[in-house]
Amino acid sequence: MGPPTDTIVAPCTAVTGGALAVIRLSGHDAVCIFKRLVAHGGRKTATLRDWSATRTVLTEPETGINLDDVVVTLFRAPRSYTGEDVVEISCHSGRATVERLVGALLSAGARAAEPGEFTYRAYRNGKMDLAAAESVGDQIAALTGEAARAATDLRLGALRGTLADVRAALVSALVQVEAAISFPDEAPDLDAQAVEGHVRDAAAILERLVASARSGALLRQGARVVLAGPPNAGKSSLFNALAGCARAIVSPHPGTTRDLIESTIDLDGYPLTLVDTAGIRDTEVEVERTGVELAMAAAASADLVVRLHDAAHSAADDGDVPVTTSVLHVISRCDLACPGSLERLAGHLPEGALRVSSASGEGIAELQRAIVRALGGNRQAAGSAILTRERHRVEAATALGACRRTLGALAAGVEPDLMAVDLHDALRALDRLTGVGVADEVLERIFAEFCVGK
Repeated sequence: MGPPTDTIVAPCTAVTGGALAVIRLSGHDAVCIFKRLVAHGGRKTATLRDWSATRTVLTEPETGINLDDVVVTLFRAPRSYTGEDVVEISCHSGRATVERLVGALLSAGARAAEPGEFTYRAYRNGKMDLAAAESVGDQIAALTGEAARAATDLRLGALRGTLADVRAALVSALVQVEAAISFPDEAPDLDAQAVEGHVRDAAAILERLVASARSGALLRQGARVVLAGPPNAGKSSLFNALAGCARAIVSPHPGTTRDLIESTIDLDGYPLTLVDTAGIRDTEVEVERTGVELAMAAAASADLVVRLHDAAHSAADDGDVPVTTSVLHVISRCDLACPGSLERLAGHLPEGALRVSSASGEGIAELQRAIVRALGGNRQAAGSAILTRERHRVEAATALGACRRTLGALAAGVEPDLMAVDLHDALRALDRLTGVGVADEVLERIFAEFCVGK
């Protein structure tokens, strides 16, 4: 990031053809730089009140050419997003208008903001911790309402409050351990039962947080779910049923699907990319063989394969599908089942294979729930903390490991000195999670993921 003393500027809305755009100016000289653009006879910016909006006309300082009729809102430090003086300019949308205004502000003394620099300054100025700052980017990128809710909860302090409880428990344990180390003659013997209680309380919270990480990653990143199986097993029909629209062509002729067909769906709040594939079989038709190769590659790289077995086909179900980390076996087209085929297929499949019919809707809801479970989805209560990034999970797991070592040391009657080392390790991991002591290189990488206006 550039020098924190600079005043930075950037559009904080995308150029989408809407009615309005917002340009943000932040830094010690934000008001002074803005005043240089106020038109002669325009509304005096000196009369602007904190957290108040005022209409004025902006011009190019050198030429006096009108730029736009705008509404400006002033946020004085420290009561602003960044903790600095912030001027937000609501102008008419359109690339040319926004570029002219930003160019004039740059000429008047501002510097172009780097990606994430406004939020970086908010973090540096104590307006939010690092986990909350990261959630700003998550909220912008959220593809479902549930993902947006989880990001909002983090930004508003759900994780901060939970980690404060963990820290309080660990500090209570450490106080007793340090007292036993520093004042062995004056202090009473170490109350191992009290220390154990505090550490167990901290460990229980950390266990819940670490367990939430898989679901949190699914909310933030989504997953790729591939429908695979032999030709005419009902893959395209099931694809349309799960997608909620007729995206894939359904035909009684085998080999209709030859390319990958994708649709992004919201399944119980989780953003999933659903992929329909060609039927897997040996074929001499070159274009179909290419489709089979694409299907095999898609299945091999999927987060989850839904493997279809046709209940309407009396022949043995064949066609190998590459093994992935997770496979759901589904007996499809149950409404067209041949006599004895359901029992025959069930006998050759893993226990719990689901039965579905895209035509009647049988088993579709159960399959949707099974897909979410297989991917690790686990809905959290509103307002609860959830870990959405691998960095969060690693630090929480590090703290949990230190707590478990402390409990092991207590059980073994180890000297307090070693317990203190582990407790300090746990506290340092919590600090890194919230941004204390994080290397500048890590911070740069985190905020570089943001869009420029944030």
